Amino acid sequence: MAGQYSRSSSSESSVPMIRTAAPANSTLIVGAVFGAVALLLSIVSTAGMFVYFTREISKVKNESVSQELWCLNSPQRFEQLISTETEDLSDQIKKDPCWRLANSAKLLATKIADKTNKKHIIQGVMDNIPVDVLKSAAEFNDKPARSSSAHLTVRLTSPQDVSHHLDQSCRHLVKWGIGKGLSHIQNMTLHHGKLRASQTGRYYIYAQTYFRYQHKARDDNDDDSANANEQQLVQCIYKMTTTYASPILLMKGVGTKCAAANAEYGLNSIYQGGLFELKAGDEIFVTISDIKLVDDNVASSYFGSFRLDM
Repeated sequence: MAGQYSRSSSSESSVPMIRTAAPANSTLIVGAVFGAVALLLSIVSTAGMFVYFTREISKVKNESVSQELWCLNSPQRFEQLISTETEDLSDQIKKDPCWRLANSAKLLATKIADKTNKKHIIQGVMDNIPVDVLKSAAEFNDKPARSSSAHLTVRLTSPQDVSHHLDQSCRHLVKWGIGKGLSHIQNMTLHHGKLRASQTGRYYIYAQTYFRYQHKARDDNDDDSANANEQQLVQCIYKMTTTYASPILLMKGVGTKCAAANAEYGLNSIYQGGLFELKAGDEIFVTISDIKLVDDNVASSYFGSFRLDM
């Protein structure tokens, strides 16, 4: 007969089939508690510091206000500080806090006085300006600013021919300058005796040459003296453009030596003026017959031009 087999019950076994896991939630709970406590302490610390500094600032403000009120309660002392000038204000404030308030009062008073005086001065000037001048100024402001103009006075130099294209009777260039008499130049340029326009437009151009020459007593038997006294005086005004290589003659004036027989010298002036079209970059200049005869009086020999807003 076959052998007998025995079976043990699983419930009777002393070794468990599956192990039970240990609890893990306790570690997370402890960490959360510590974090909350740290956050609470940080908030409390920040709030405490804020309250402390707020109180300290309030104390400083109250002390400053109290000092300023005390200064105002002593008007004589305050008036003395205002009327006193000092260079080292920071040092004075350390010694006497009233200096701060006094300095602020002086700055405010100065600012108000400056504004008041400025208004009075401007108003006084405006009240004394004639009405017609104000109208002219208003009309002038409506026009383009810095209109081109120039008035030049003679500057004597050695004779110099400009070009063989010039009129034979007036080939010597007259040099001009500024700084004497009523001379000026605005929005134009002067280079080697030539006046250059910077704006295109119609210009009134004028020039006068004042000749002073020694008079040679005339001898009926001396033909040279007669010819010398009859020599012509010529003034020409030219324009140079970028379009033409040769100068363009705008005006020419001629005079003749004429003086009394017993005069030591003779005088003669030639004036010319006219309205001409100039483009930006065009140049105008004056030539005469004899540079040695030109008188250097700034009120007698001059050259100028001004642009007309038309």
